[in-house]
Amino acid sequence: MVHVSLSGHTKPVLDLAADSDGRRVASGSQDGSVRLFDVAAGAGAVVGRVDGFAAAVCFVDAHTVAAACGRRLAVFDARAPPAAAVWAFAAADEINAVARADAATPYAAVADDSGAVAVVDWRAAAAPPALFKAWSAHDNLCLAAAFVPGRPWDLWTAGFDCKVRRWDFSNGACLEDWAMNAPADADADADAAQTINPPFVQSLAISSHGRRVAAALGNGSIAFFDRAIVAPPPSTASKKKKKKSVPHSRSLLPVHSWSCTALQFTKDPVSLVDDAILVSGGLDGKLGLIQCGQTPEEFSIKSLTDIYRKVDTLLCLPPTDGHVNVLVGGCALDKRKQGDIDFWRIPI
Repeated sequence: MVHVSLSGHTKPVLDLAADSDGRRVASGSQDGSVRLFDVAAGAGAVVGRVDGFAAAVCFVDAHTVAAACGRRLAVFDARAPPAAAVWAFAAADEINAVARADAATPYAAVADDSGAVAVVDWRAAAAPPALFKAWSAHDNLCLAAAFVPGRPWDLWTAGFDCKVRRWDFSNGACLEDWAMNAPADADADADAAQTINPPFVQSLAISSHGRRVAAALGNGSIAFFDRAIVAPPPSTASKKKKKKSVPHSRSLLPVHSWSCTALQFTKDPVSLVDDAILVSGGLDGKLGLIQCGQTPEEFSIKSLTDIYRKVDTLLCLPPTDGHVNVLVGGCALDKRKQGDIDFWRIPI
């Protein structure tokens, strides 16, 4: 097990995002700086600064980094750091997360403290994005948003109201709705509130094939949502019908002893199967590696590693030599620098 650090920030790192080829990583911190790191070289530079916390970051394109500060979204030109902030968008309340759709689609989703989600159309990175649609997605803070790869209208959101919701944002329709404080076999409207370690939802991860979603819960568990693979019906001469949305099943796996705060799917470094490993981080200062089988019964915790940092964000890099590679930001629990980004290589 190997641990090194990427240095530069002076306060805890709140968010990490990789560019499309995974060679550069953008980071946002409580110190108000947005930095860009060359992972292979281990070197970074300030891209820009905001007046407050840089709470969320994403790449708009190869040359442009967006960062959230308060209720505003700023963009920076990464080709000429440090660049002045260009304020591109204002949300209804303080922004918690910014999610970019895949490179083939121009959309980004902004989740804020009012419970609202705004989807913006960012066709021209140099220009402010156009608001495509905004709606009230949650009854409390909306903490996470994620697009389904290859399905650009399919958006998942989650929040402090303990809800996970799936949307068709082209028409604002809620396709599926789950209450994490209800039993797994109950419907989303069940009233079974959990008062100790409530399962508010801090983060979402979606597999590359789009059929599995994981949610990080405040009670330390991870909720999995799986969509069955449905064979297409035999072709007929009848008029073509619109595809029906296939519902997801839900399962729960207890992992952390305190709130689970971040997670991401990655390739198994041994079998080389995509999305076969889920990496999770929590306020208990641990990184979890979960082996993801075809069914929930095949899920298992491979390891829980003490990393001595309360995890605010994590980012998986391509695996190497039988190891999962993870970058971690958050509040250090030992004498390490609070602003460091830790790089962990964890064997399977």
